[in-house]
Amino acid sequence: MHDGVLLNFAYGDYFRRGTTWTRKLRHCAELTVHHGGGKYIYTLAFQGIRRCVFDYPTEEEFVDEDNRWELDSWAYAEVSLTADNWPTFEVWLFSGTTIYMEFKTFTYRRERAVS
Repeated sequence: MHDGVLLNFAYGDYFRRGTTWTRKLRHCAELTVHHGGGKYIYTLAFQGIRRCVFDYPTEEEFVDEDNRWELDSWAYAEVSLTADNWPTFEVWLFSGTTIYMEFKTFTYRRERAVS
């Protein structure tokens, strides 16, 4: 996937769905992306994470006045394998931010974007 906007990045054991918190397996991450075509929102879910690196390479604050992350445009992503055959996922954002994960399981959900 490329050409979209990262709406959310969450890492941990619990994720919020509306007004409820859902427990996931340990060491999970979710990325929510509004696809550049505008029709769909994708939720990418990674479980069994061995390594997760979030690199925001600037000295500027990356949260707004309400302490929310200022979200960024998605440049592109790559999936590959480590030398010991763990799947990896790395995404580059136009700000220069990168998110890198080594994981066991990947799933995704696609929903129509509300206009």
